[in-house]
Amino acid sequence: MGIKDRYKVRYLFILGHMRGYTSLLAHILGSHPEISGYSELKLSYNSRQDLESMSRKIGELQPQYSMRRYQLDKIVENEYTISMDILNSPDVCVIFMLRHPESTIKSSLSFMYGDSLTERFVKAVAVYQSRISKLEKYANKLEKSALFVPSESLIQNTTETFLFLETELDLKTKLSEDYSVFPYTGIPGYSDSSTNILAGKIIRSNNSSDVTNLTGSLGRMLLKQYQDLREMLLSKCRFPKLYSWDV
Repeated sequence: MGIKDRYKVRYLFILGHMRGYTSLLAHILGSHPEISGYSELKLSYNSRQDLESMSRKIGELQPQYSMRRYQLDKIVENEYTISMDILNSPDVCVIFMLRHPESTIKSSLSFMYGDSLTERFVKAVAVYQSRISKLEKYANKLEKSALFVPSESLIQNTTETFLFLETELDLKTKLSEDYSVFPYTGIPGYSDSSTNILAGKIIRSNNSSDVTNLTGSLGRMLLKQYQDLREMLLSKCRFPKLYSWDV
C-alpha cells in the first residue's frame, strides 16, 4: 500500500551513510514537482518545532519551490539526529539507503583526511561502522513501516526503483534520471562534492571495488554488519521487489 494519506505537508527523510548515493536520490526526488529540498540541511529533529525549522531552511535555499507537498532532508552523519517520535509521526516518511561496504569504503577514500592511504582507509572504515550502527538503532526502534532503497538498486534497477518510489510516495508524475543541478549542488556540506553529481543525470560506471581489499577478519566484520542491517530493513521496510541480492 502506498502512502495515500493527505497532509498539508509531509516530511521526507533519507537516512543513509556517506558515499551511499543519498545525494543522487535526493536530487532526483528534489527535482520532482511535488518535492522540495535536495541537500543536507544539517539539522537535528527532536520536536515538531524542528520540522518547522526544516521547512524554513528549505524555503531559504529554494524560495520558489518551498510550498510543495513533500519537504525533504537527508541525514548521513551521526552528528545530526532524529528522534523516534519524529520518525514514527504519521506525516513523516523515511527512506533508508544502504550500500555494500567494499564499494562504500573505496568511494570514501578520497574524501577522508590523512597523510597516507592506510590512514584514510582506517577512517573510512570507522565512519562506515559508526553510521551503520546508528541506522540499525533507528530501524530497530521504528514502529511503522518505512521504505528501503538499496543504494545499488538506484543504479542497477532504476526503472523498478523509480516505480516503487512513485507508488509509495503517491507521486502524480514520473521520476526522471535527469535531475536539476541546484545552487548548492556539489558544494561540500550540502551534497556529494564529486563531479558526478554535477552531471544532472545518473552516471553509471563499472569500476571494481576490490582495491579496498576488505578481506580477513575486517572484511567479515564489515560484511556481517552490513548484512545484519540489510536483513533488518528487509523485514521491517517495503523495498523494490525486483532487486537481486548478490551478497
